[in-house]
Amino acid sequence: MSLQIIINADDLGLCDSVNEAIFGLLERKRITSATLMANAPATEMATRDAKHFPDGTFGVHLNATSFAPLTSSPAMRPLLRENGEFRRDIHQIRLGNDTLAALQAEFIAQIKRLQQLGVHVSHIDSHHHVHTIPALFLVLKAVQKHFGIRRVRNTMNLYPLDAPADRVLLASKWLWGVALRKWYGTHTTRWFAPFSVFHARRTEFAGRSTTMELMVHTGEERYAAENRLLNSDWQRDLSPGLELNRYADL
Repeated sequence: MSLQIIINADDLGLCDSVNEAIFGLLERKRITSATLMANAPATEMATRDAKHFPDGTFGVHLNATSFAPLTSSPAMRPLLRENGEFRRDIHQIRLGNDTLAALQAEFIAQIKRLQQLGVHVSHIDSHHHVHTIPALFLVLKAVQKHFGIRRVRNTMNLYPLDAPADRVLLASKWLWGVALRKWYGTHTTRWFAPFSVFHARRTEFAGRSTTMELMVHTGEERYAAENRLLNSDWQRDLSPGLELNRYADL
């Protein structure tokens, strides 16, 4: 076994510039997969262009923090602003049973929309990591079973050396990852981190046999530094023994 890395670009469908940047990275083989937002302004354009990349894998970027939901339910009201779009602070909201049921219906609608637009949904992750909220664990599992999707992003468990997570947090994340894999036979990577965090610690993984997903963002000026790293010769420090994989290979 080797160091197997999936590089996934989030937010496909967000806007034209993000779409163009992600497809450019796919074309240059700087990333191996991407995840689509189903309720974003440029979703339809993204699904049309994705058909030109049959070797790429495209997952769903479940969204409960941006834009308007695809479904309508009074139970969703605590999650919405006055204009009907999602609030950003779902992590701070106490989620009752009715709201959880409404979110499950919304996530199912988001995946169905992508499928109707011709996307084979290979894996699940989420905008602002909402799928890792403990209260949504059973919702996530119900959505997986509904579609038969067994590949899901792990929770972040690799941090910058100057800002390490405490032991209690890491232990809770380890338990969540165990439950994620055991319940409904789910496949995920051992490690998950932003590309920039991994890049700073990459030499620690030279010669190691493990699996890792690296998250990247692109198409906006605030991600310029990360994109320069992504387009650098970073793989040299990990060769030989490095394999770039798609989510379909997990």
